[in-house]
Amino acid sequence: MIRGLLAAAVIWAAPVTAQEAWHAEVLALAENLGHAFRAEAGIDWLMPRTHPAIRTLSAQEFGLAPDDMDQRVRAGYALSATMLDMLVHQPVPDRVVFGSNAQGLRWGMVPFRVQAQRKGEAALPETCSLFLFFTAGDGWFVHGIGKLKTEASLAEALPDLAAALPTDRPDCANPTS
Repeated sequence: MIRGLLAAAVIWAAPVTAQEAWHAEVLALAENLGHAFRAEAGIDWLMPRTHPAIRTLSAQEFGLAPDDMDQRVRAGYALSATMLDMLVHQPVPDRVVFGSNAQGLRWGMVPFRVQAQRKGEAALPETCSLFLFFTAGDGWFVHGIGKLKTEASLAEALPDLAAALPTDRPDCANPTS
C-alpha cells in the first residue's frame, strides 16, 4: 500500500505535459547554476553548457583559439574568486519567460538575484542578471544576456534564436505576466 501511495504521489507531482517538463528542466538547470556560483564553481558549470557557436565567436573576438579562451576565462574567474564571495545567485522563478517556435527552439529567460561581497568588506548591493537557457533538441545551453555585448554575440552566433526571443526582458523586480 505504501508503495502504491508513493507511486501515486510521484505521478501526481510529475509534470503532465511536455511543456511543463521542459519548463521544469529549465528551472532545475537555473537552480543548479545558482548553486554552482554560490559554491565558486559557476564557470565549471557554465563552460560545458556554452553553445559551440558562441564559444567560437568569443574566442575569435579576442584572436584566440577556443581552448586558449577557455583557459583565460578560467584564470579570470579564479582571480575574481580570490577577491569576491558570492552570497546570492538565486533564480527568480516567477519572473521566467519561456518560449518556443516551430523550428524546435525552446528557451527560458531566467532572471537571477545576485549579491557578492568583497572579501573582508561589506556586501555589495544586490543586482539582477539574466541568463538564457535554450535547446533545439541538441542539449541545453546557457548564455548570459541583457547586456549589449552578450546580446550582440548571441545575434551573431545564433541569429535564429536571437530573432525568436521577445524584446521585453524579465527582471528581478517586475513580473512579466
